Amino acid sequence: MWNSPGYGEFSSPHLYADGTMDLGDLLLHESVIGTVFEGRILGHARAGGYRAVIPEIYGNAYVTAISQAILEPEDPLKYGFSTRVV
Repeated sequence: MWNSPGYGEFSSPHLYADGTMDLGDLLLHESVIGTVFEGRILGHARAGGYRAVIPEIYGNAYVTAISQAILEPEDPLKYGFSTRVV
């Protein structure tokens, strides 16, 4: 668990793809408790044949909890499961 602002919501590649951000634009993302991440898109790239961006992100995050996962050998779902049809 991290007490940092919007890890999942702060996605400059998605914002760039939908036209919300452009190269060099600054995005400030403030959490409900007032912590802030800032980010910008520095440039274009290709990764594995896909169009990509090079993001720059600045902010602080602090560890607020550590948990432990236990895998029981007899648990048939110990490695998880998928609802996707394969």
